[in-house]
Amino acid sequence: MVYNIDGLPSVQNDKKSISILFVGNSLTQDGIAYLPYMLHTYYPEIDFRFYMWYIGGYTLAQQYEAFVNETKTGDLIFSVAENTSNWTNYLQQKSMKDVLSEYEFDIVCFQEFITTNHSANLTDWNNCRNYILDNYAGNNALEFISLFHAPSCNSPVATNFEHLKTDNAYLLHDTISQDMIPMGIAKYRALATELDSLGDAGHLTVDGTHAQEGLPCLLQTFCVMCWLFDKLAINKSIYGSDARITTAVYNSINVPGPNLGTGVITGTDAQNLIAQEVAIKAYKEGKQFVVDNLFSTN
Repeated sequence: MVYNIDGLPSVQNDKKSISILFVGNSLTQDGIAYLPYMLHTYYPEIDFRFYMWYIGGYTLAQQYEAFVNETKTGDLIFSVAENTSNWTNYLQQKSMKDVLSEYEFDIVCFQEFITTNHSANLTDWNNCRNYILDNYAGNNALEFISLFHAPSCNSPVATNFEHLKTDNAYLLHDTISQDMIPMGIAKYRALATELDSLGDAGHLTVDGTHAQEGLPCLLQTFCVMCWLFDKLAINKSIYGSDARITTAVYNSINVPGPNLGTGVITGTDAQNLIAQEVAIKAYKEGKQFVVDNLFSTN
C-alpha cells in the first residue's frame, strides 16, 4: 500500500495518456475509424485523443500542397475523438494550420502513399514533417511515425506487398520516421485465411482497394491496438476479447468516410478470433520489419 503525506492510502492513477494526429486518406480511415469505439468501450485504461486529417485519394505530396494552401475545400475531413467512442467530423472547416494552432499531439502519424519514385516520396514525407514542425503551436516535442497502409487487391497482391515493403524500408531509413503501424501487413496476411472471403469484392474489400466495414476494417484496427498497447506498455492482449463491430454499433459511431458496401456487417465470432490472431502476428512481423530497416535498406 502507498500512503500520502497525511498517512492515508494514496490512490494511484495508472491511466495511460496519448494524443495522435493521423494524416492520410481513405486507407487511414479504414484502419482507425473504429479505434475510439474499441478503446473507449473495452479498454478504458487509455486517456486518448485522436485526430484525423483526411483527404480521399491524396498522396503526401498533395497533402503537403493542401497544408501550404491552407485548404478547406474538396474532400477534406478533419475528425476528432477525445475519450469518446464517436468521431466529430469537421467537413471543409479546418486547414492544417488551424489544426496545428488548436490542438496538441504527442505523435504525428503519416500514411505514406508510396509510388515507385523513392526520392520524391521521401521529400514529400519530410516536407509534411517540416510544415508541421514550423507551424505547430504546442510546446512539446513531436514524435513522427508512419502507417503501413493496406495493399490494393486490384493488382497482384504479393507483388504489391513486396513493393510496399521495399518503399517502406526506404522511408524508415531516409526519414526520421521512428516507428510504423503495420496494418497493411495484417490485411495482407489475412488473405491467406478464411477472412479472404469477406467483403463484397472478396479479399476483405468493398471495391478491390478499401477494406469493407465490419471485420475487414476491424482487423486493421486490431493491429493498431497492438501497436498502441505496446507503445503505452499496457499488459493486455486483444486476443479473446469479444470486442466487435456490429451493424448496431456501426450505425451509432459516426464513422468518417465509410466504405460500407452492401450495408451488412459481416464476420462470425470464430472469424473475429482469426482476425485478432492475424493482427497480433502481423504486428510482431511489422515490429521486426522496423528493426531490420531503420538503419539498412538491404
